Amino acid sequence: MCVCRSLLGGLSGNVNVSGVRLDVSCNELGGQGIQPLLRELEGVACLTHLNLSDTGLDPNMADVIGAISKNMKLRHIKLGKNFNAKTK
Repeated sequence: MCVCRSLLGGLSGNVNVSGVRLDVSCNELGGQGIQPLLRELEGVACLTHLNLSDTGLDPNMADVIGAISKNMKLRHIKLGKNFNAKTK
């Protein structure tokens, strides 16, 4: 995740880039693993698409929703195949 965080940090200071799509799907990040990524999201104005599908997020989405709501350029968010809800 360090590489992803560094990439987002670099993009946040680059005004010449636009329409960036970040796909971290199918990585078992979980609630703790996603935190470094979320801290960087707010400052990346060029990020328009974010795919967090199948990353092992837990049902408590407060941190994720809070972070992505601060990025005003983000237009497409995928969260499918998360929240390992058990059916009875």
